[in-house]
Amino acid sequence: MLGSLWSVLWFLAGCGSTQSPHKQQEVQGPAPPVTILVVGNPMLAEQIARLESEWRGQARFGLNVQAVDSAEFQKRAQAGQLRADAVVLPYVQFPYLAELVGLESIPRSVLEDPRGQWTGIFGTLRVRQLRWAERPVAVPLGVTVFVLYLRRDLLDELEAKPPTTWQEYQKLAEKLARIRPLVTSPQQSDRNQDDSPGGTSESSGQLEEAAGSQASSNVAPATGQEPGGKPSVGEGEWFGVLEPIGPGWGGRVLLARAAAYITHRDHFSTFFSIDDMRPLIDQEPFVRALEELRAAARLGPAEIVTYSPAEVRRAFWQGKCGMAISCPTATHEGQTGEVPLAVAFAELPGSAEVYDLRRGQWEKRRREEPWQIPLIGLGGWVGAIPKGSDRKQDAFQVLFWLSREQATEVAGRLPDCTLYRNEHMTQAKRWVDQPAPDAAAIELALIVRQMLEKPVALLAIGIPGTEEYLRALDEAVAATVRGELSAREALVRAREEWEAINKKWGQDKQLQAYRHSMNLP
Repeated sequence: MLGSLWSVLWFLAGCGSTQSPHKQQEVQGPAPPVTILVVGNPMLAEQIARLESEWRGQARFGLNVQAVDSAEFQKRAQAGQLRADAVVLPYVQFPYLAELVGLESIPRSVLEDPRGQWTGIFGTLRVRQLRWAERPVAVPLGVTVFVLYLRRDLLDELEAKPPTTWQEYQKLAEKLARIRPLVTSPQQSDRNQDDSPGGTSESSGQLEEAAGSQASSNVAPATGQEPGGKPSVGEGEWFGVLEPIGPGWGGRVLLARAAAYITHRDHFSTFFSIDDMRPLIDQEPFVRALEELRAAARLGPAEIVTYSPAEVRRAFWQGKCGMAISCPTATHEGQTGEVPLAVAFAELPGSAEVYDLRRGQWEKRRREEPWQIPLIGLGGWVGAIPKGSDRKQDAFQVLFWLSREQATEVAGRLPDCTLYRNEHMTQAKRWVDQPAPDAAAIELALIVRQMLEKPVALLAIGIPGTEEYLRALDEAVAATVRGELSAREALVRAREEWEAINKKWGQDKQLQAYRHSMNLP
């Protein structure tokens, strides 16, 4: 509370320091509430509104929180009628606001605040995700990242380490698919001891080799259904690896897998050409990534093309798979298995090779270049101030209060979102999956910070129509995994859809937005 009060008082002092005493007295009087528009999440709007009384206790103005759906937001943005002092929205909607309305820059007084209002945010976010057209404009309210979940006990048994390349990842997944951990309840363990010669039993962490069988034939497909038709992993099933390649996520996983292949030191073009907005999604880096994704998907259930990060996390914590890709979040409350898991976390794998689009060939990365390239901007929430706001200072004050002092009450309650500031490191358990032991939670927090402090990262598609581009990729992933199309055929079809989306939104406008998202002139 004292930290929050000090932050507010400092901000108010900074805003009024150049005014006359008469003006300062006017500033200290009652002021109209700041209107915050929350896009696509009524529950988040309610949570921010519940914080209004605490805000009122420290500031001279209140909060008017309004919730709108995505369609209404886009309609208002296109008409220039947002009528809001601040907007809180999913990152995928952020480009609409930036390009159709325009954004105010974060004040220099905040950027240079020695107490770290801005500088306390992880560096990769400050430099890449929270800037637009070379200006810092957005305040983080929850960041989404992919992380590798691993069974530490199984790695020890296999004498393996977390994979650093996608080729190592596939080999480890195949080994994990051929083994099944003998996990039993304490009662079952007691019975085993009584029934065993000499009163002993094999360790619950021992591995059972599936001799003579193929990796993909060790388990049966998942058949259970949860309310709403969502798949659940059935009793007794075991998978080497699970990835969230269902609707809304398959395209993102593909981009994360391709990040190290497409991020070349000499080129800015990744998903599109920065010269003419020509889609590059059917080029070799993405074809390789999709072929490798399909190989890993074959180690999972038939319904893997419907899995979200939540389903993957649930299966992992229930002891149904040896390795998984998902998004760490404090909102995960899935049931765990009967025996606590020994877990480890790691960055997603990368590659020692990168593709040169200009030369049309693969080449080795230089020794000093990182192999693992994180994908950022694949989800999460941000707050921003529409261009021309006459409450700019007040609105930024509120956003940074929500982002910093109230982070666990706002970002910490958002699904698939995790930490994004240095001070969050002291409360790691509040930002990661609840089943994670304390030591594992700290390990995960360190990995997230490491990823979001890297000098090189790939920013996910961040232009108007992002959902449409990603939907086309989701379809390409599903068609490839189901065996309906080859990886190349599916991506050629996706490229054609991307070309149509470019035309719909305007090729030149999309090119400008793409360059702005990459902080290019």
